This record gives sequence, C-alpha cells and structure tokens, in this order.
Amino acid sequence: MPPSSKSDLHSLDKYLDLAGVIFIAIDAQEKVTLINKKGCEVLQCKEQDILHKNWFDIFIPENERKEVRATFRKLIKGEIENVKYYENKVLTCKGETRTIAWHNTIVKDDKGAISGTLSSGEDITERKKAEQALRDSEERYRTLVETMNEGLSWVDNNYKFTYVNNKFCQMLGYLPFELIGKSELDFLDESNRKIFLSKSKPRQGNGNEIYELTFTKKDGESIITLVAPKPIYDLQKNFIGCFGVFTDITDRKRAEEELQKSENMFKTMLESAAESIMLFDESGTIKLINATTLNMFGYKRDEILSRKIELLIPYLTKVRLAKYIETTITRSETNNTTNSGNGLEIIGRRADGSEFMAEMSITRVNLQEGDYLLSFLIDITHRKRLEEQLRHAQKMEAVGQMAAGIAHQLNTPLSVISARLQLVQDEFNEKERQKFGEEISKMLHNTERMANIITDLLSFSRDSKSLSELLNLNRIIDEIILLINIRAKKTGVQIDKKLSRNLPLITADRSKMEQVFLNIANNALDAMPQGGKLSISSGVTSKENKTFIWFNFEDTGAGIPTSLLSKIMDPFFTTKPVGKGTGLGLPIALDFVKEHHGDILVSSKEGAGTIIRVEFPVT
Repeated sequence: MPPSSKSDLHSLDKYLDLAGVIFIAIDAQEKVTLINKKGCEVLQCKEQDILHKNWFDIFIPENERKEVRATFRKLIKGEIENVKYYENKVLTCKGETRTIAWHNTIVKDDKGAISGTLSSGEDITERKKAEQALRDSEERYRTLVETMNEGLSWVDNNYKFTYVNNKFCQMLGYLPFELIGKSELDFLDESNRKIFLSKSKPRQGNGNEIYELTFTKKDGESIITLVAPKPIYDLQKNFIGCFGVFTDITDRKRAEEELQKSENMFKTMLESAAESIMLFDESGTIKLINATTLNMFGYKRDEILSRKIELLIPYLTKVRLAKYIETTITRSETNNTTNSGNGLEIIGRRADGSEFMAEMSITRVNLQEGDYLLSFLIDITHRKRLEEQLRHAQKMEAVGQMAAGIAHQLNTPLSVISARLQLVQDEFNEKERQKFGEEISKMLHNTERMANIITDLLSFSRDSKSLSELLNLNRIIDEIILLINIRAKKTGVQIDKKLSRNLPLITADRSKMEQVFLNIANNALDAMPQGGKLSISSGVTSKENKTFIWFNFEDTGAGIPTSLLSKIMDPFFTTKPVGKGTGLGLPIALDFVKEHHGDILVSSKEGAGTIIRVEFPVT
C-alpha cells in the first residue's frame, strides 16, 4: 500500500534513492517535500535546490504552468479524481526541458485530509524524440512514396496487391480500391504473365533482377514498365511478398523503336547505295563504310574499319586531301553551297593490288563525337574508257575526213599515171621492153600499191551501209585460211586451227567480216617473216549477263613493245619497214568490228608473240 503520512514518506528516503525512476512528493502548498537521487539527476539540481521550493514556479515551463497548477489545486481540494498517469514537461536547473511520464497517488494526513501527492516519474524525453523522429520519417516516406515519379506496389505471396501508390494507380488508370486485393496477373496479357511468373520464381529465391513488363491499362492501352523487384521475408526466412518499383518506359521504348526504324532505314539506304560511302576523321581513320565499298575494293568490313584511308586510296596524300578540303569544302561552307560536281579524281587500290580510276566527293559532317568527312566514291573506269573511245572516234573521224580528201585528190592523177604507164609498156618493141620493161613494171607495181592505199583510205573514211545476213563466222575463218595458206607456206608459218563446233550464228556483213579476219591474219604473217606458228581458235563466253563469240589470232612473232600497244589502232601507225604497210589494217578492222557492237583486244609481250582477240555479241 502507498504511504499515507509524512512520517511514512521520510522513512522511505533511503529506499527511494535506490530506485531507477524519479520519486517526488509535493505538499498542499505546492512545495517539494521529498526528492530522490534519480529526481535530482533528471532535474540537474542539488537536493537543497529542490526541497521546500515551489514546484510549479521553478520546474514547470511557463506555457504549461497555469494549467498544471490549476489541476493540482483541484486535486488537493478533492474536486477531481486522482489522475494516475499523465505526461508533462519539466524544467531542469540548467534550463533544459525534459518530458516525464508520471504515476501519481495522493497523500493524506492523520485526519484523512489530502495533504499532497507522491509521484513516480520516468524521463521519456529521448523516447519521445525517437517517436517523433519515427513519425517524421514515416511522414517523409509516405510523402515520398505518394509523390514519387515511379509506381510502387506491394504484393503478397499470392501476387495480390496489398499496397499501391498514387503513381502506380495513375499509370494503370485505376483507383487504389480497384487494385487492392486483385492479383497482379489480372493486369497482364498471356505473354507478360509468362514473363512475370518466370521472374517470380528466382525472385522468391532472393533474386531481384530488373526486367521489362507490359501492363494492360483500364482503357485497354498498354504501358511498358521497367520493374525493379525486392522480395520480402519473415523472421523464419519465408517469402511473404514483394514490393516493386515500376518506371514507365513506354515513351522511351517507342522512341527507341522509332530510332531503330530510322537507323534501319539509314543502314538500308547506306548499304544499297550504288556509290561507295565512307566516313573518316580528318586524320584519315575510316569509321564507317557501306557494302558497295567492300565490293568495289574487295575487302571484308573488319579489314577496313579503323584503318587509314591510304589503304584504299594510296595516292591521296594528307597534303592533297587538306588542299581539297580547303579549296572545295571550306569554300562551299563559306558560300552556303554544296560541292556537288567538284569531285576529286583519284586512283583506288583493291585488295588484290589492282588499281582503278575513281571520282570522290567529300563533305564535312558534324556529329556528337566531333567533325568527320563523308566521302562518296564512284568507279569511273568505264567512263574514262568511253571518254577515250570518244576521243579516239573523234580523231578517227578527223583522220577519215582528211584521208577521204587526199584519196580523192590522188585517185584521178594516179589513174592517169597508171594508164599512161600501161600504154607505154604496151607500145614497147622487144628492144625497148628489155631495156625499160623492168623499170616500167616497178612503176606499175608501186602505182598499184598506191591505188590499194587509196582504196584503204576510202574504205576507212566511207560510212558504207552493211549488208547484214546470218553468218557462221567459222566458215569465213576457213575461207581466210585458204587465202593466206600459200603465203604462209612460203614464209614457213604453220597455221593451227581450233574452232568451236557449236559456235552461235550472228547477223553481220560478210565482206566486212572477211576484211576484218584477213587484215588480222595478214598482220600476224607480217610479224613472222622468218616463220613461226599462227593459232586461230574460236569459242563462246559470257560476261555481264551477255553471250559473246570470240576468235583468237595468236602468233609467235617478235611481239609489240608495251609502249606501243596503245598506238596500234591509230590510223597510219605501223611497226613494219617502210613500204611494207599502210597502218590502216587494224584501224579498218576495229572500225568494222565496232560497227557490229564488238571489240578487239590485244595482248602482247615483246619477244613472246601477240594475241589479237575479236569478240562479237550474240543477239
């Protein structure tokens, strides 16, 4: 039982000092009549500074003093029941405020009148601070969760929602009560259910792999989320649920898809471009190439990337490139124009070492990584060949016109000279014939030779009409061999014939074909004055999806020096001694072959003979 008199209180002093809580007695005059050791410690005062002092004036904060004092006075007067437990703040002697949890009982005198109170108190200041900090933390967490830009949910071990934040509700278009208690699977289609279930098993085994999951919203639309799960376990390590953070990546995924489409379109355009396209930095390091580049140069992609541009364009020096950039690209940028048409003619080198003519246009591009040069390169070998052919044709036309004029001017007087010489020869008597006959014969022979030259000139210059018919050119070869056979035997030339039995027929002018083959054969015989071998063969080949028939004339003569090969088709050019050729045989042959859409190819090596190949397309 609690003490009921002052004598009882004082007898308890020595025991109260051992207590771990505050013990304090206050009399009806509001003065402290008892304070134990713990009370002095909490109030940070000496016992004499507390005993017999007015409790309310000194130890109750001013803002609470009036209310607490009024309650105490009512208790002393017996106007209210004893409040057995309450909390209030007290002031220490050092001016600090502490929160005390009190347990109270009233003290009565010998007559049974209320003479004061006896209270035990526990300092709960730190606990209150911790509770407030916890409440503040919970409030901050709640505010964070409800205002965060990511969806947050908590599901139990049956995948049912037990908590969802506002953002998650907004993402799916539902109110919280429409989600709580529902299974997460209810908002996934079949394919995403499989994804969810496949991820939930390792998740229950302490896995927290981030993955993508597509939910079906209330309006039927889809939302793509990035899920960051975290499994929850009880004290026995049993899986009891999981919370997850959901980031809406729908816009990002759509942007990625659009970017991927754009990249695929760019790659398709890049790889299907007819031009070689290369991207390289200003040091010449190649960063990007297309398929045409690989085909044009004969490399694999990894053999080019990160290599210098000199690998493909060996003669494009840094100085030449810098000059081109300065004079073409920089000027274009300054004038806000493009450099279209200002291509740089270069020589490309393939992987096999062969070289070809190309035209390269370069423009500067600014990328996030820095400034680069974008080049467009086309193989102009065919164009150069056509230009050369055009120049040759123009030259031939000029020569032809000149030759026709000369031939016409010479033909009449030459005919007169020949006729007069023939008349003089016919009128010679025997003595005159013996004296002058040989000289007249030489003169007639040379006039005949001059007449042949004039005939060749007229053939070369005349745009004659072709009399086309379906021909087997092997038969014309046979006829030509019969014509040259006697001459070949006289000079010791062996003729070897290997003609294809299944040679397709072509439409051509017989007389012109005869002239072509006869001119080439005679040239071959002229190249072997001391004898040799002439091999004539024919066959069929395909190139550029077209069928061609071909004829090879291969001699074992002295061959043609490399420096002269490019000139042998020029009119009047000949390597034969003076008086042995006109230099028109091959030009006339080439003219007739070109007229039939064919070509003549010559390969020769000095001291190792010559091969002349004639090709005609089969139509």
